[in-house]
Amino acid sequence: MTCHVHGSVEGSGEVPAGPELTPKRYVPDYLAKLLADPSSVASVMKPATMPNLGLKPAEITALVAFINSDRQVSAR
Repeated sequence: MTCHVHGSVEGSGEVPAGPELTPKRYVPDYLAKLLADPSSVASVMKPATMPNLGLKPAEITALVAFINSDRQVSAR
């Protein structure tokens, strides 16, 4: 939450290190592999790299679902 900006997460992007994720969608298997072990996939974020956060399988599943979910902004 601190390295990436996401429009659905207030206060995200406190450390502007990673790309904005709000409009992004990824192939689920690729994203899960990246979250499980960032060094296992070719990074498009060079020279910065994503650290291995030691995420548990349930956390990875939840993040993949969140990042890839369709979101609508309220008209209010």
